[in-house]
Amino acid sequence: MLAKIKGLPNAMPGIIDRVSKVALERVRIAEIQRIFEEGKCRDGAAIDSRRKARKPREGNYSRSHGRRRKERGRGTDRVNLDYTGTHRNSLIVGESGGDIVYGFSDQEQRLIAEGHEAYRRKDIYGVSDNALELAKKSALAEIRFLIKSAVK
Repeated sequence: MLAKIKGLPNAMPGIIDRVSKVALERVRIAEIQRIFEEGKCRDGAAIDSRRKARKPREGNYSRSHGRRRKERGRGTDRVNLDYTGTHRNSLIVGESGGDIVYGFSDQEQRLIAEGHEAYRRKDIYGVSDNALELAKKSALAEIRFLIKSAVK
């Protein structure tokens, strides 16, 4: 059996990073879908305004912002934090300090996220349990693939 897996030690450099990238990319995809397509917080509740509207609204938005969204072909029936796509596209998997990480590509987008959470008093951007489960499954599948590739 040892003769059959002799390629595994040579494949080891970079495996942790590779598996981390696969798992975190799965997290990124799941979280983008949850936040920007489904309009849900970490706990599954709808992202909405934290207070009751005093003025007439356009869907779940103020009348003026709702109109701007409609002009751009965006919906107003639920809050999804996607207007231009910049914020959505700023969630990335990258490298920081030698580690593979998931987060915002720049400080400005991170501050925007913090503002959304503070305004609504909700955990929007925290990684959901569902995304963690998907990440675990993706990591295991990648590990199995790497072992199968090394065992010949």
